[in-house]
Amino acid sequence: MKNIKAIIFDMDGLLLDTERVSFRIHQEVAKRYDMEFTLTLYRRLIGRRLVDSRKEFLGELDLGCKFDSFFIDVDNAYSSFVKEGPIPLKSGVLELLDFIDSKGLVAGVATSTNELLAKHKLSTTGLLDYMHSVTSGDQVDNGKPAPDIFLKAAETMGFHPSECLVLEDSEAGVRGAYTAQMMPVMIPDLQEPSEETQRIASHIFPSLNDFLSYFRERA
Repeated sequence: MKNIKAIIFDMDGLLLDTERVSFRIHQEVAKRYDMEFTLTLYRRLIGRRLVDSRKEFLGELDLGCKFDSFFIDVDNAYSSFVKEGPIPLKSGVLELLDFIDSKGLVAGVATSTNELLAKHKLSTTGLLDYMHSVTSGDQVDNGKPAPDIFLKAAETMGFHPSECLVLEDSEAGVRGAYTAQMMPVMIPDLQEPSEETQRIASHIFPSLNDFLSYFRERA
């Protein structure tokens, strides 16, 4: 890891402990539509842009003409959660960011969330000041698992892809970082690593605290 100069973070489920809240909101809204929204179904959303993931469900969710209104209700409920706060951080986030700063490394975010919402969430949690840049899903043509967002993040931060380590909680993110020829490290949240993820991830750690312990010895 001596050649690593930049750390690119995913946001939801990696920096922010928000995936469980989002899943609960999907479940609660689904009940209003007399529908079950399972964790298996939700896991397919993780790491993807909403515009990409929701297209997959057009033929699966039994909503008919109410498909759009379902997701509008989900968005409104999630927006209320973000506005009311506080947004919880994942354990070890601040310690890791402080260590990265102490080593003279550069931190950035590559998230499928749109830029305005991403910066709001990072700002209200005090994380935006740690970040050199925030690259969002609405800034690239193709969302994760395409490598676009990671390549743009590296370019914005001023580093070659080979100098970037990516921390992700989703398979889509790990695949994107791997294709971008970066060092993908997975910290699973709601989505357990598949066989493919285990094959292409450089490392898999149960928590950011575990990654930090490993990284301290090698940075």
